[in-house]
Amino acid sequence: MKSVQRHLFWLPMAAALSLLTVSCGESRVSQCSKIITIVNQAGNNTKLATNDGKKKDHSAILKAVEAREKAAKELEAVKLTDKKLQEFQLAFVKWYKDTGKTSRDLVNALKKDDQSNIEKLLKNLRSALKQENELVSGINSYCQQSK
Repeated sequence: MKSVQRHLFWLPMAAALSLLTVSCGESRVSQCSKIITIVNQAGNNTKLATNDGKKKDHSAILKAVEAREKAAKELEAVKLTDKKLQEFQLAFVKWYKDTGKTSRDLVNALKKDDQSNIEKLLKNLRSALKQENELVSGINSYCQQSK
Protein backbone atom coordinates (compact mmCIF):
# COMPACT_ATOMS: atom_id res chain seq x y z
CA MET A 1 0.00 0.00 0.00
CA LYS A 2 2.87 2.38 0.76
CA SER A 3 4.14 1.83 -2.77
CA VAL A 4 0.81 2.97 -4.23
CA GLN A 5 0.73 6.02 -1.98
CA ARG A 6 4.27 6.92 -3.01
CA HIS A 7 3.29 6.73 -6.69
CA LEU A 8 0.19 8.80 -6.05
CA PHE A 9 2.42 11.49 -4.56
CA TRP A 10 4.99 11.53 -7.41
CA LEU A 11 2.52 11.30 -10.28
CA PRO A 12 1.01 14.79 -9.72
CA MET A 13 4.49 16.20 -9.05
CA ALA A 14 5.79 14.82 -12.34
CA ALA A 15 2.77 16.20 -14.19
CA ALA A 16 3.25 19.62 -12.61
CA LEU A 17 6.93 19.69 -13.54
CA SER A 18 6.23 18.71 -17.12
CA LEU A 19 3.58 21.44 -17.43
CA LEU A 20 5.99 23.96 -15.97
CA THR A 21 8.67 22.96 -18.45
CA VAL A 22 6.31 23.18 -21.43
CA SER A 23 4.84 26.51 -20.34
CA CYS A 24 8.25 28.16 -20.21
CA GLY A 25 8.29 28.07 -24.01
CA GLU A 26 11.20 29.01 -26.20
CA SER A 27 14.50 30.15 -24.80
CA ARG A 28 15.65 33.72 -25.14
CA VAL A 29 18.36 32.52 -27.55
CA SER A 30 15.72 31.01 -29.83
CA GLN A 31 13.57 34.14 -29.68
CA CYS A 32 16.62 36.32 -30.40
CA SER A 33 17.43 34.16 -33.38
CA LYS A 34 13.97 34.65 -34.87
CA ILE A 35 14.16 38.43 -34.66
CA ILE A 36 17.75 38.68 -35.84
CA THR A 37 17.05 36.41 -38.82
CA ILE A 38 14.18 38.63 -39.99
CA VAL A 39 16.18 41.84 -39.46
CA ASN A 40 19.21 40.45 -41.31
CA GLN A 41 17.03 39.28 -44.20
CA ALA A 42 15.43 42.72 -44.46
CA GLY A 43 18.88 44.30 -44.55
CA ASN A 44 20.05 41.89 -47.24
CA ASN A 45 16.91 42.47 -49.33
CA THR A 46 17.34 46.23 -49.00
CA LYS A 47 20.97 46.00 -50.12
CA LEU A 48 19.97 43.84 -53.08
CA ALA A 49 17.20 46.24 -54.11
CA THR A 50 19.51 49.25 -53.99
CA ASN A 51 22.69 47.49 -55.15
CA ASP A 52 24.22 48.20 -51.73
CA GLY A 53 23.12 51.85 -51.83
CA LYS A 54 24.49 52.58 -55.31
CA LYS A 55 21.12 52.41 -57.03
CA LYS A 56 18.89 55.32 -56.01
CA ASP A 57 16.15 55.38 -58.59
CA HIS A 58 12.50 55.35 -57.59
CA SER A 59 11.96 51.66 -58.22
CA ALA A 60 15.00 50.71 -56.13
CA ILE A 61 13.80 52.84 -53.23
CA LEU A 62 10.33 51.29 -53.44
CA LYS A 63 11.75 47.76 -53.55
CA ALA A 64 13.72 48.54 -50.38
CA VAL A 65 10.51 49.83 -48.79
CA GLU A 66 8.73 46.61 -49.73
CA ALA A 67 11.52 44.60 -48.07
CA ARG A 68 11.10 46.62 -44.87
CA GLU A 69 7.32 46.33 -44.93
CA LYS A 70 7.60 42.57 -45.37
CA ALA A 71 9.99 42.42 -42.42
CA ALA A 72 7.58 44.46 -40.29
CA LYS A 73 4.77 41.98 -41.01
CA GLU A 74 7.01 39.00 -40.30
CA LEU A 75 8.18 40.55 -37.03
CA GLU A 76 4.62 41.30 -35.95
CA ALA A 77 3.77 37.62 -36.42
CA VAL A 78 6.55 36.40 -34.12
CA LYS A 79 5.28 35.38 -30.67
CA LEU A 80 7.71 36.37 -27.94
CA THR A 81 7.59 35.90 -24.20
CA ASP A 82 10.71 37.91 -23.29
CA LYS A 83 9.61 41.47 -22.45
CA LYS A 84 12.85 43.13 -23.61
CA LEU A 85 12.67 41.28 -26.93
CA GLN A 86 9.06 42.42 -27.29
CA GLU A 87 10.32 45.99 -26.92
CA PHE A 88 12.93 45.42 -29.63
CA GLN A 89 10.28 43.78 -31.81
CA LEU A 90 7.97 46.81 -31.52
CA ALA A 91 10.85 49.21 -32.12
CA PHE A 92 11.94 47.42 -35.30
CA VAL A 93 8.36 47.25 -36.59
CA LYS A 94 7.90 50.97 -35.95
CA TRP A 95 11.25 51.75 -37.56
CA TYR A 96 10.42 49.72 -40.68
CA LYS A 97 7.01 51.37 -41.02
CA ASP A 98 8.31 54.89 -40.38
CA THR A 99 11.22 54.60 -42.80
CA GLY A 100 8.90 53.02 -45.35
CA LYS A 101 6.52 55.96 -45.16
CA THR A 102 9.36 58.48 -45.29
CA SER A 103 10.90 56.70 -48.28
CA ARG A 104 7.58 56.67 -50.14
CA ASP A 105 7.19 60.37 -49.37
CA LEU A 106 10.70 60.92 -50.70
CA VAL A 107 9.86 59.18 -53.98
CA ASN A 108 6.79 61.40 -54.35
CA ALA A 109 8.85 64.52 -53.59
CA LEU A 110 11.47 63.44 -56.14
CA LYS A 111 8.77 62.96 -58.77
CA LYS A 112 7.48 66.48 -58.07
CA ASP A 113 11.02 67.90 -57.80
CA ASP A 114 10.03 69.40 -54.42
CA GLN A 115 13.55 70.35 -53.27
CA SER A 116 12.65 71.64 -49.80
CA ASN A 117 10.69 68.51 -48.99
CA ILE A 118 13.41 66.28 -50.48
CA GLU A 119 16.01 67.83 -48.15
CA LYS A 120 13.77 67.40 -45.11
CA LEU A 121 13.00 63.77 -45.95
CA LEU A 122 16.65 62.93 -46.60
CA LYS A 123 17.53 64.43 -43.22
CA ASN A 124 14.84 62.27 -41.60
CA LEU A 125 16.18 59.15 -43.32
CA ARG A 126 19.75 59.89 -42.22
CA SER A 127 18.51 60.23 -38.66
CA ALA A 128 16.58 56.97 -39.00
CA LEU A 129 19.76 55.17 -40.04
CA LYS A 130 21.31 56.13 -36.71
CA GLN A 131 18.24 54.68 -34.96
CA GLU A 132 18.66 51.45 -36.90
CA ASN A 133 22.28 51.17 -35.79
CA GLU A 134 21.21 51.71 -32.17
CA LEU A 135 18.49 49.06 -32.46
CA VAL A 136 20.84 46.53 -34.03
CA SER A 137 23.54 47.19 -31.41
CA GLY A 138 20.97 46.98 -28.63
CA ILE A 139 19.46 43.67 -29.66
CA ASN A 140 22.86 42.16 -30.41
CA SER A 141 24.12 43.17 -26.98
CA TYR A 142 21.00 41.86 -25.24
CA CYS A 143 21.06 38.58 -27.12
CA GLN A 144 24.78 38.06 -26.45
CA GLN A 145 24.01 38.22 -22.72
CA SER A 146 21.70 35.23 -23.04
CA LYS A 147 24.37 32.86 -24.34
